[in-house]
Amino acid sequence: MTKLSSTVDIKKLTELIKNQQRIEIADFVYERFNERYLYPINQLNPKSKHGFSIMAISCIMIESFQSFKSGYDTTDGISRKTFSKFLSSEPEYIDFKGFENDFYFNVRCGILHQSETTNGWKIIREGKIFDKKTKK
Repeated sequence: MTKLSSTVDIKKLTELIKNQQRIEIADFVYERFNERYLYPINQLNPKSKHGFSIMAISCIMIESFQSFKSGYDTTDGISRKTFSKFLSSEPEYIDFKGFENDFYFNVRCGILHQSETTNGWKIIREGKIFDKKTKK
């Protein structure tokens, strides 16, 4: 059976969803994200961490999290919509209001397709979450 996390396989997740076990489903999502994305970053030597790599992983997490939240089976053809929905609905990311599509194209797509941000967007690991003037 395919493992989705260290403690949940497809059969178990199907049961959790069928039985509407919301707390257990939330625990699974946390476990999956922690094991795949957060734990590996947190194990790095702080001097070895690079904001660009962390942002690439963050983009994967944004798309995955929002697709879970929205109940999407896939984000094929709706990735931009998925990012826009996430950045405009999560209070922690209010600074991106009005820049959701720019973030999607210049950060997410830039990293994924060109291995760099585009149109002056920069990734830094200090200061505000987003500065509209400097695109950092």
